[in-house]
Amino acid sequence: MSRGIKPLDLDEEEETESGQQSAVSGQPDAAIEAKPKKRKAKAPRGEPTEADLAALDGTNWDEIKAEADALRSRLNSMGA
Repeated sequence: MSRGIKPLDLDEEEETESGQQSAVSGQPDAAIEAKPKKRKAKAPRGEPTEADLAALDGTNWDEIKAEADALRSRLNSMGA
């Protein structure tokens, strides 16, 4: 039962940036105050269940490694 890996939507970031720029056009950067984001406290996760361990056995690790390597090479080509 292989679900595969979802393709990345890299256009989302570009759309968000352009929307923010149009909303604040005409205001100097100093007048914009960023509100700090509050994070929820992390709940303790506990030990993995038998179902969690069984799900790891069904994971296609070769596919995950290939995608991680592809993403790593893309990041390296950007100079990150």
